[in-house]
Amino acid sequence: MKCRIFLVEDEYETRQSIHYLVDWAAYGFEIAGEAANGQQALELIAQARPHIVLTDIRMPQMDGVELTKTLQMRFPDIRVIVLSGYSDFEYVRDCFQYGAVDYVLKPTLQADELLTLLERIASKIPSCHFVPSFRPTAESLLGLLLAGMSENLAADPGPFFPGPQYRLLAMDVPYVFDKAPDLGRCCDLLRKAAQECFSGRCTTVAEFENRRLVLLINTSAEFERRDTMAARRVAVIMKHSLGDSFWVYSDAIGHWSELYQHWKNGYAATLKQRFYHHKDYFIEEASLRTGFQERGPWDVQHFSALLEQGRMLDALDAMVQYTRDILSTASMEELKLKALLSNIVYQIIDYLEEAELPLEHTVELRRNLIVRISNTRFSGELLQLTEQLAEELQQYCIVKKKPSEEMILDYVETHYAQQLSLYDLAKQFSFNYHYLSAYFTTHYQKSFTEYLNTVRIQKAQQLLQENILSVAEVGAQVGYTDNSYFSRVFKKSLGVTPTAYRKQYQKRQR
Repeated sequence: MKCRIFLVEDEYETRQSIHYLVDWAAYGFEIAGEAANGQQALELIAQARPHIVLTDIRMPQMDGVELTKTLQMRFPDIRVIVLSGYSDFEYVRDCFQYGAVDYVLKPTLQADELLTLLERIASKIPSCHFVPSFRPTAESLLGLLLAGMSENLAADPGPFFPGPQYRLLAMDVPYVFDKAPDLGRCCDLLRKAAQECFSGRCTTVAEFENRRLVLLINTSAEFERRDTMAARRVAVIMKHSLGDSFWVYSDAIGHWSELYQHWKNGYAATLKQRFYHHKDYFIEEASLRTGFQERGPWDVQHFSALLEQGRMLDALDAMVQYTRDILSTASMEELKLKALLSNIVYQIIDYLEEAELPLEHTVELRRNLIVRISNTRFSGELLQLTEQLAEELQQYCIVKKKPSEEMILDYVETHYAQQLSLYDLAKQFSFNYHYLSAYFTTHYQKSFTEYLNTVRIQKAQQLLQENILSVAEVGAQVGYTDNSYFSRVFKKSLGVTPTAYRKQYQKRQR
């Protein structure tokens, strides 16, 4: 019977280090579970019922001292070993008072030291019937090599992997499946497929990081073509067995000591490249993009200007076109593209809020649209969703459309007598000040002030023709409080003073 160990440690990397520190099964032990804090551990320990709990001291929610005290009350048969740092001895003393049986120093933790301690404690637990054994396996060595823990190897990998070259065939199981199948069953299927396809050649299967299935092929360069065909057949068998698959066949690796660096420096990332390859179940590492070069950065300023101008249809077209360009060239990593698209949608929703769309509508939009973007699995799905989002958002263009330039001109036509300024108009209609200034210069070859004066003088002409108000009253009626200034502007525009203009008009009417 194996001695069951439960690991409690808030640092993920430390948990992984201990998990792969030795071949636990070979020494008669089993990792029954793990938790990131004492509170979480208590809930899991009740189900796992370990013989030994290996716990850190400093953890959030419930530290190791409180956990030791609670375990002694609830599960007095469980032995507690404390993982401590150099500065934790006061806490270690408290743990001993509550029933801990021993401790080890994390900074100097060694495999042989921990094994000796565990064997000594396990041999004194009546219910454990502990019988230590030593049987290192190729699978346990592969797990350590992929985790970068070659210094903790219990045996020389050389006799297990005699070939001069290595290849990996791996799949990230939860990434491929909505509901991940049992990894233990997957490992068994992969072993059988490897035995069938590689005809007795040196292959090793490992379950890595509780999510990746890994097949190591220890071979030589002369069998490269044959090995690739065999790896493809393994992928076919696994696809038929599991219903879905996405296996990546690595480049050649020259020595077992290079497995960790190859895994870490790009290969592990390729296991999540199915986004652009949803029809593939087997693909070679060399054909995948691991370092994306963007087709061109998203033009945030242009997009913002489109929204500020009320040109939401153009903004939506820009969003769709950019997404289509990126997806057609596979030129951006999946999560980065989804984050960018989510930010674009958020910016559109912010625009709708500024346009006074009811709050309950924008809250619903935020919740639904971002979730839908995150849930797309493949590039084609994301493009289809982007086009759907554009269509759905178009419904708000008519009801909550921002004022156009024509609306501003209409406003000037009806409010010319007021003290108008370009700054006030830009603020009132939510336009960019510099854009609005450039608009008048481009379309009317005059500044806003000159355009406003033109409108006022036209209105003044009409009032002067009616011959009801005095010249000063006409000036005030069209927005000029200073009569002399009104006369100068009028003469500059028409070449005559307001008084002369009225006389000329009356003379023509006789």
